[in-house]
Amino acid sequence: MPGKDMQAGRRLTRPAAPRYRTVADALRRDIAAGVPAVGDMLPTEDELCRTFGVSRHTIRIALDALKAEGLIRSRQGAGSRVIRRVPQVHYTITVSSLEELIQYTTEVHYTVTRFAFVVADAKLAERLGCRAGERWLRTEGLSTMGAGGEPICWTEVFVHPDYAGIAPRLSGRDGPIYAVIEAMYQVTIGEVHQALRVAAMPRETAALLASEPGGMAIEISRFYRLDDGRMAQVAVNLHPAERFRYELTLRRRN
Repeated sequence: MPGKDMQAGRRLTRPAAPRYRTVADALRRDIAAGVPAVGDMLPTEDELCRTFGVSRHTIRIALDALKAEGLIRSRQGAGSRVIRRVPQVHYTITVSSLEELIQYTTEVHYTVTRFAFVVADAKLAERLGCRAGERWLRTEGLSTMGAGGEPICWTEVFVHPDYAGIAPRLSGRDGPIYAVIEAMYQVTIGEVHQALRVAAMPRETAALLASEPGGMAIEISRFYRLDDGRMAQVAVNLHPAERFRYELTLRRRN
């Protein structure tokens, strides 16, 4: 049931922010406080219009903002139901240089939960840009923004056979794999090629990322090469599409 505060009538004074944002902020605070609780329905649009003294259009924009944050789920004719108390993490990558990409990878915590050697079949060889039959070291785990943060993506890292000797150092590893390669083999990553594509989100991965089952994902593949052009590793990150945004800044060369 909606809380008393939500029902009591909170007509909005003229706000500095847009009215829909003020409504969304108020509803967000109520949801965070557990009133209404997860699983409960929000008041109807008509009730919210009377509560806040705003138009139906304003209410719908506010509800769209809460849906985008993963707090509520709406169905036409059935109203809006609370599905989370806190907003989902929305992940934005802004990169304009290799240095910025390297900095980003040090800020993201990648915890290796499993690793094993795999022999590349034709399909995997195409993904990695290698020959079928090559034996690569594969790791998998969740990546979070900061230690102990919410998961932002599912990550697989494939280490080139020439550098698979890092395997004994990976148990419980928390951090970028390429850094282990650089330290152990005294080499330097000089180039990262990045490719994005839309992919289906596997159901088991969606559960780990608290994402919508059967939804879409953004797959980012990064190919790490050394200064001399040799491949060192390929990292594949699977992000829930509804929580991902990519920004690219291009600067004119002098």
